[in-house]
Amino acid sequence: VRLRKLAQQIANCKQCIERSTSLISQAEQSLKENDHARFLQTAKNITERVSMATASSQVLIPEINLNDTFDTFALDFTREKKLLECLDYLT
Repeated sequence: VRLRKLAQQIANCKQCIERSTSLISQAEQSLKENDHARFLQTAKNITERVSMATASSQVLIPEINLNDTFDTFALDFTREKKLLECLDYLT
């Protein structure tokens, strides 16, 4: 379930990056516009799109808890403990 949620988040983030990249490219092209009227019209459109994108942008914080405490896992060291107790140390 966690992997599925993370994969979905990654896909959503990739989509956001692609849209942002497209918007940046469009803004870059509008800066090269020589016609002042067309530049103003395009700039207004891009400004609105950037505002909408910023308002609806996702916060890139994982939706799931990645700080797992591994409470469900346990290690049994009884065998190792017995082996260590059986060691005969030289004094």
